[in-house]
Amino acid sequence: MSLRNMEKAQFELIFDIILSTSQTDWEKLQMLEECRYRYKDNQNGLKIIDEFEITYTSDKALQWYTRDSFLFRLVNEACRTENVDQIYTFRCFLSDLSKQLYQLHSSYISELRNSGIDIFTVYRGQRISAVEFQEIQQNIGQLYSTNTFLSTTYERDVALKFAGTGAERPKFESVLFQYVIDLNINTKPFANISHESYMKHENEILLSIGTVFCIDSVYPSTENNVWHVTLTLVSTTKEDIALKFELDQRPMLLLLGSHLASVMKDFDKAERYYRLFLEEHATADPSLLTIRYYIEAYNGLGQISTFKGEYATALEHYEAAFRLTEEHLNNENISMAQAYENIAYVYEAKRDYKNAIQIYQKAIELRADNYVSQGQLFNKIGDLFANLTDWASARKMYQKAVESHFIHPLCGIYIDDARSYFKIFSITAGSGTFGNGEHSVRIHRKLPY
Repeated sequence: MSLRNMEKAQFELIFDIILSTSQTDWEKLQMLEECRYRYKDNQNGLKIIDEFEITYTSDKALQWYTRDSFLFRLVNEACRTENVDQIYTFRCFLSDLSKQLYQLHSSYISELRNSGIDIFTVYRGQRISAVEFQEIQQNIGQLYSTNTFLSTTYERDVALKFAGTGAERPKFESVLFQYVIDLNINTKPFANISHESYMKHENEILLSIGTVFCIDSVYPSTENNVWHVTLTLVSTTKEDIALKFELDQRPMLLLLGSHLASVMKDFDKAERYYRLFLEEHATADPSLLTIRYYIEAYNGLGQISTFKGEYATALEHYEAAFRLTEEHLNNENISMAQAYENIAYVYEAKRDYKNAIQIYQKAIELRADNYVSQGQLFNKIGDLFANLTDWASARKMYQKAVESHFIHPLCGIYIDDARSYFKIFSITAGSGTFGNGEHSVRIHRKLPY
């Protein structure tokens, strides 16, 4: 389990979107190729992979997941590390696993309700690192979510055996997790999988990845050398629903590219997904929505190339996005301005400040109705003139930045204003003219930031 934040919620929703896509035999072959590569030096593992290829059907997903084999290890590793690239590779099996658990969930809920049960408790014993345990201790009242399919049991004594006796302290803590589940709460599926499990004698309750709990209490046991952590199931939040709606509107390959680049900082894999999107969606007559997705993909590739310092390649990608924007979205000033700004940023990164200034100025013209954005661009251009030691032009841009912010109905972005005043003062002072600079500093000091 791990502390829940917006990045965690985004990962869970991307996970759901990956699993909701249609599957083909090609996906299964991709997965098997990866498994054989990972087990290339393990003959017994390779034999089990061959067995899986021959005998597997979608209704046996839980049976294979609960078997002590390559699949359990590789799938859990991908989920635990939140490696969306590996999850994408295993999407065929993970989709089957999730669907089977969902099917069992309905009958399991009915069975419990028919027995008069609305709230029940399951347990999980585990040795966890001291660092992970400290995070739990310090976040009572906060939300945690499962980052794998979580195995639990009704039997407290069985769970205690897995918790250990605290013998590995101080590096590891022995913990008994107690999960309180209310059937009236809308949540991810869970079910008793005893009849489907490879280990049929175990009374196992499996919880879906992304199931969210609130940490209620953490306390040491008086009867054994184990910590007790009590958690209560919580429902999907409004923020999750809004984020899911936002993500559901975008193609999966773009979501993967964006997540890998912005969250995981794995730029090579992100680039692969952006390129894969462009290849798979190439068409002679794309819709306007598809063109917007093309632009997003090219911009993503441009950002990656800029980060890598591959400026010529970055310009190629950004210029491709610009051409599409100019041809299909030229009446959208914001889109055109952003296209100019992306190209200008590459020239700025190359320290080609003159070209950067010229292109940023085109963006300013397109943002005439947005004084805040204009002010930010004036500030940026002022910095570029300062880099060229053109102090007069720099000072002029900083003054325009301040003027733009005061025109704004909300009377400015104070921090940007303050920076602009300070820059005006610095340049005025540097040129030997202190009057306006001192006035700028006096105003700067009065700004409430």
